[in-house]
Parts: sequence; structure tokens; C-alpha cells
Amino acid sequence: MGQAKASRAAAEVDAASAHWQAALGTKQAFYNVLAARETQLAAAAQLDQARQQRVDAIARTHSRAATRSDSLRAEISVRNAQLAVTQAAMDKASADAALGRAVGSLVPVTAAADSLGMVSLALDDSSLASLVEDAPSVHAARSLLDAARESRKNAWSAYLPSLTASWARAGNGTGDSPAWDPTTLDYSGSLRFGLTFPLFDQFRREQQLTQTAVAVRNAEADLRDARLAARQSLTDGLGGFREASERVASQSATVEAAGEDLRVQRERYALGGSTLLDVLTSQAALDQARRDLIRARYDQRVAKAQLEALVGRDL
Repeated sequence: MGQAKASRAAAEVDAASAHWQAALGTKQAFYNVLAARETQLAAAAQLDQARQQRVDAIARTHSRAATRSDSLRAEISVRNAQLAVTQAAMDKASADAALGRAVGSLVPVTAAADSLGMVSLALDDSSLASLVEDAPSVHAARSLLDAARESRKNAWSAYLPSLTASWARAGNGTGDSPAWDPTTLDYSGSLRFGLTFPLFDQFRREQQLTQTAVAVRNAEADLRDARLAARQSLTDGLGGFREASERVASQSATVEAAGEDLRVQRERYALGGSTLLDVLTSQAALDQARRDLIRARYDQRVAKAQLEALVGRDL
């Protein structure tokens, strides 16, 4: 009974661990939708800027202040921006479909627009360190150790004697009529008790005890390793979250600086102080900075979700 209870507790812990792993996969699908939405916004901004650059390039070409190559390059930039918009729309649709599959919805679903907020942790490092000692993976290893100990106790039962009891009642008789009549039978009963105590079973009991003892030691080692692995995962997760947070702050400043640089280059181009190639270079730098910011935000969200799956609670 004790072994069965321990096995049931281990199964319940496995179910809880599976729950948090499923939650992690769903959150990643949700964050993929958020990243695809941000990519759509960035692609739309890129297209607007490319169209404005094409207008400026055509105007300068007509006024003979620039060569025809400027208008051609601006047209190529617009077409590339349109391709980026189309690709972003396809990625968004694919991410929505993956999210619907993750949540098991036959109705199309997507992430709410107001989900693009700041990401932070509700607990400090010391609180997370205390939670990780009872993480789902550690709890599962502890439950398996309890089950192994109960199995070892069960192995000792092979040394106990077994007692059996049986009761039998039978009747027999003869008669002239072919019909059966219970009153014509003579009945007798017997009660038997048996006691069995095996003295030698070719060392099967000793083998079972040795195997269960090894299983307990293995479970103890697994528990110790699970605790160490949880601590390592916490350290890596906190490091990844902080690194992604720093990248978010850095890339936000980079996007702002790249946007200002593009504005200056466009004004200089309008006045003849720079070439369209300088404008396109600034635009490419701004597009790359936006992509890096989107990636940093995605990594920050996923790092938090991984920490939540590790400790088994929302942060």
C-alpha cells in the first residue's frame, strides 16, 4: 500500500511537471505571435519610409539634382519593403495558427494587442532560490525516491511466512429417482490452515533486496542531481533574463538613434548634402536595429517563461 501511494504521488508530480511544460510551449507560441506583430509594425514603418524616400528621389531626379539611379534605388527599396510586409503577414498568420494548435482552439485566436508591455520578475533572487528547492523536477525526483524506499520495504516481505486458510463443503449420496434431491445427500465440511516459510529460494530474496537497495541509491543520486540541475537552470535563466533585459534597453536606444540618423540623412539629401546611398544605409541600420529589438524582447519573454516552468508558478 505504501509503495502504491508513493507511486501515485510520483505520477501526480509528473502530471504537474507536464502541465508547466505545456504552459511553457503555449507561452512560447504566444510570444511568437507578439514578435510577429512587432515585425509587422516594423515592416509597415519601413514601407512608409521607403515610399517617402522614393518621392524625394523622384523629385530630385526631375529637378536634375540627382541621377536616375537614385529613383531606381528608391524603387528597389520600396519593393524590398513590400516584400518584408508580405513576409511579416505570412509569419503572423503562421504564428496565429501555431497558437491555436497550442491551446486546442478550432476558432482562430491571436495575442491581444495590449500584451506588448514591460516584462519584469515579481520575486527577487533569494525568493527564487528558495522556490527552486521545491521545483517540479526536484519534487518529482523526491517522489521517485519515496517510491523506491517503499519498494525496498516491500522486498523484505519475502522473508515473512505466508498463512493460508480454506473451507470446503461437499455432499454425496444415491437415490432411485433420476432427479437430484439435496435432502438425499450426505454433507461434510473441512477447514484447513497452511503455514509456509521458505528457507531457501536460490537467493531470489537477496537479489531483490540488492536490486531495491541499488534503486534507492540511484534515486538518491537522481534527487541530488535534480536539485543541482534546478539551481544551475535558475542561474542560467536569471542570467539570460537579465542579459535580454539589457539588450532591450540597449536596442531601444539604438532604434531611437538610428531613427534620428535617418531623419538627418533625409534632410541632408533633400538639401543636396548627402546621397541616396547614405539615406539607404541609415534606413538599413534602422531596420536591423528594429529586428534586434524585437528579438531581444522575445528572448526576455521566453526567459521569464522558462523561469516560471522551472519553479512551477507564475512570476
